[in-house]
Amino acid sequence: MPIVDFMHECKLGTWKALFTHLLRLLYAPPCSSELVMALDNSNGVIHKFSNNTSEMKRLAAHDFENMLQLSISAPLIDLYCQCTIPVFDGLFPVGHDVLVQSLLYRFAEWHALAKLRMHSDSTIKSIGLRMKRFNLATYKFYAMGDYVRTIQFFGTTDSFTTQIIIKSCQGELAHQALKAFYPLTSKLNTLAQLAKHEHSCCILQQVAEFGDTQSSSSQLVANALPLVSYEKHHHIATTQNNPINIFAFLRENDNNPALKNFVSKLRDHIIYRLQELDTMQVHYTTYDMRHKYDMINPRTHGDVMVLSGETTPTHSYWYAWVFGIYHMEVWLSNGTQPVKQHLEVLWVRWLAAIQGYRSGTKNACLLKVGFVEESDQDAFGFLDPRQVIRGCGVSSLHYGKLLAHPEGQLDDWEEYFVGM
Repeated sequence: MPIVDFMHECKLGTWKALFTHLLRLLYAPPCSSELVMALDNSNGVIHKFSNNTSEMKRLAAHDFENMLQLSISAPLIDLYCQCTIPVFDGLFPVGHDVLVQSLLYRFAEWHALAKLRMHSDSTIKSIGLRMKRFNLATYKFYAMGDYVRTIQFFGTTDSFTTQIIIKSCQGELAHQALKAFYPLTSKLNTLAQLAKHEHSCCILQQVAEFGDTQSSSSQLVANALPLVSYEKHHHIATTQNNPINIFAFLRENDNNPALKNFVSKLRDHIIYRLQELDTMQVHYTTYDMRHKYDMINPRTHGDVMVLSGETTPTHSYWYAWVFGIYHMEVWLSNGTQPVKQHLEVLWVRWLAAIQGYRSGTKNACLLKVGFVEESDQDAFGFLDPRQVIRGCGVSSLHYGKLLAHPEGQLDDWEEYFVGM
């Protein structure tokens, strides 16, 4: 029984064909140059395409996949933002734009489900496609219908490969190895020279594996992240290297809207010295029963999600942007002898769902959120780190030095997409 070829059938097949067709549609109107320029500039969103994406030059399978589903890579972090959806948003006329957004959502959804490392009956059912009359000219689209049977028989798509294995570079990465070796050749008798470079690479790899590993092991230990028990929900370092005088902090940022009612909101945690931290680890269990953690960093990735606090929520989760991570030592008294306690606090700005916008799987649209208006007394607040479920992928979001707005801007972005 033949198996599916995810890279060639999907990434370099159906998705590349769909993306190429969308480019043709952008070139069709009289204002095509402006539309294509907007595409190459990523239509103003923060997760940008590669330069001159419309030319589609020197793009490998992983480049096409990044266009469809941008990955935010970090150690033990697996976050994805649907990059193409916000980029194409608004480039087509209103009636056509809805169809294009729905098509991109469905393709990104199918792509995400096909790559799952653990399946259930519901996910297998979601991958299934409707029957169509066979056309040999578009075979790769029909091959997408074989994924249900292949996954049921052979397992998840990451458990097998149809690629020729190169010892120094396996699976899909073999393409990267050949492209890296090609500039080193004289373009004469290329195959023999590529084989020679690959053989040399294997020898160097064997030397590295069987040579003196003591120094490399000590270096790995020195550079390794601190050992943290996965039984803990999160981990915030207890360093006191960056003390902040709270009164000086308030004076220096007196006119900043993020500090409105700061003291009253923190009155139950009155402190003399506030310790500011750079990052926080949030531990969680993935759908395929693996332990992972997200690194929350206000300067690079500060978006988190928590369970909705509403009695009858319209959406299951709330979203927030973390721009301050603190731990403090406070003295709490309940009419008795004061007791010293160590507390951890996140300083956040809340994001709310755009009213009237239909999202979700049924509507084939990503969730749109926006910052709560500064005039709302609950726009800024403090959050218990134990309430954080995990980090989340948010497109079109800037991070800057200012506490309430993106760097160099006076206003907030109006809308943000939340990844699947």
